[in-house]
Amino acid sequence: MEEKQLHQLIDKYLSGKCSAQEKRLIEEWYAAFDHERDSFYGNDPHMLEQTERRSIHQILAKIGALEKNPHKDGKITEVKLRRMYPYRWLAAASLLLFLSITIWFLTNRKSNKDIYYTRTAMNGRVTMVVLPDSTRVWLNGGSFLKFSSSYNVKNREVYLQGEAYFDVVHDIEKPFNVYSGKVSTHVLGTAFLVNAYKGALEQTVTVTRGKVGVAADGHSIGTLLPNDQVIYQSATGKSAIVKVDAIKETAWQNGALIFNNLSLQDIGLRLSAKFNYQVVIKSEKLKTARFTASFDEGTTLKEVLTIMGAMKHLRYRLDNRTNVITFL
Repeated sequence: MEEKQLHQLIDKYLSGKCSAQEKRLIEEWYAAFDHERDSFYGNDPHMLEQTERRSIHQILAKIGALEKNPHKDGKITEVKLRRMYPYRWLAAASLLLFLSITIWFLTNRKSNKDIYYTRTAMNGRVTMVVLPDSTRVWLNGGSFLKFSSSYNVKNREVYLQGEAYFDVVHDIEKPFNVYSGKVSTHVLGTAFLVNAYKGALEQTVTVTRGKVGVAADGHSIGTLLPNDQVIYQSATGKSAIVKVDAIKETAWQNGALIFNNLSLQDIGLRLSAKFNYQVVIKSEKLKTARFTASFDEGTTLKEVLTIMGAMKHLRYRLDNRTNVITFL
């Protein structure tokens, strides 16, 4: 049984030409889809597509059985719609809309072109994303995550710009890969942090649980264990593996700021992500000045800048009208 036949059956339904048995099959399929919809994560369009794929396979099997023995027991199981609509015409309209969308889905996905979805965290906010395999991702402010419609079908690949903490569901048959610029991270199921803001002098991968493989430009950097961190120099392509306190590195999830020997350039990106201010650094030399400091949740931008200024006689200008920090 081909999907073309399902397409034809839906066409018959929409034109009022299908048999009573075929009509019941269509309505049963819709009821099953409607039942599953409540479990989706925020009506994620990718999750809708995943369920539609499952539904298609189920109805194809039933249509095949019907064609082989159309009169077996003389009946097909009745399924009541789970939702209670106030008017019968509204239920019919919902079903017709659903079938029209399905026709579009069957017609357009034959191109085999992936559809890409993007999840974004606004500056000043931490956003949690649940992927179709139940992997959880926390995006720091100013970050975005991209994944395709083939996620958890052909592969588990995501693309990151910014900072994110991943808690990956184990699946030995589908490794999980994060691509962040020239750096790629490969796992089966573990928890780790990737920092890869656009314009950063360094990218880092830090492991909190399990084992992670990291590569850059297609060449392996190494395998990381808990509290290991890869530091990748964006300009030179050089990398190093160091020991860190991984829990502290993820403290931004709770509103804290941790600068562990960070350049002012990369600190500026984190200040922008947290406080939603543009950061301007006047001196090229100043961009590479390094700082180590910790700030608890609730620390204001003014307090952060005051402490940093005292550490290295750092001069700055804070313009709250235009939301710009200028390091002089």
